[in-house]
Amino acid sequence: MKAQAVYPWHRSALQHIKTQLGEDRLPHALLYRQRNDYFDTALGWQVAQLLLCEAKNGQDNCHHCRLLAEKSHPNVLFLDVFNKKIGIDDVRDLEQQMWQTSVFDKAKIAYISGMDLLSIGAQNALLKTLEEPPKNAFFILSVSNLSRVLPTIISRVQRLRHGRLEQHTLLHWLQAQLNTTMTEAEIGKIAKLADFAPLRILWPVNARLQRWQRLWIIPKVRHNWHVIAAIPKV
Repeated sequence: MKAQAVYPWHRSALQHIKTQLGEDRLPHALLYRQRNDYFDTALGWQVAQLLLCEAKNGQDNCHHCRLLAEKSHPNVLFLDVFNKKIGIDDVRDLEQQMWQTSVFDKAKIAYISGMDLLSIGAQNALLKTLEEPPKNAFFILSVSNLSRVLPTIISRVQRLRHGRLEQHTLLHWLQAQLNTTMTEAEIGKIAKLADFAPLRILWPVNARLQRWQRLWIIPKVRHNWHVIAAIPKV
């Protein structure tokens, strides 16, 4: 299985990580805002891929890249707080696993998606590990609301910020994904109705995205559709 292609709105953040890796100054903990409708869960996996890829570029299709593409790399521990009930015991279990010997002689990574939804007790348990992390251990934390994160955690992580996405870059990418004869200008009219959020735009015409939930589509404009509502906030 090939590594997932990088979304254009993630490129600047990933380039920043590549630069820090090349200069051997990547901190042990990263935190970024996970937005609705931007496939931002993929960003955390791609950061992990940069850390584990043999070529350190995430595009090598090496054994580690293939395992990560299948979400089955034994060096990566993933907690999905957005979609599962994760409590303090789960965080403590993750902490213990981070101290165990890695299957591969590579970095060990804890990726917690929706970390801000953890209870205060669970965040404090995580904080202890962030304060004294195991050797060659990295933490990737995504949040939907930074105000729910303990200030002491924020002070111990590096903020990974999303770069500005040029509108024409997004429209060009959408045109390629939709595989349509529509012009970028025509797609732009639809994109505006969806607040230029990629997932909201792709949903009604791409069957592969039907696994996502709760989207309303109302016939109205050219080609008889447009998106008027997003997936509810988590």
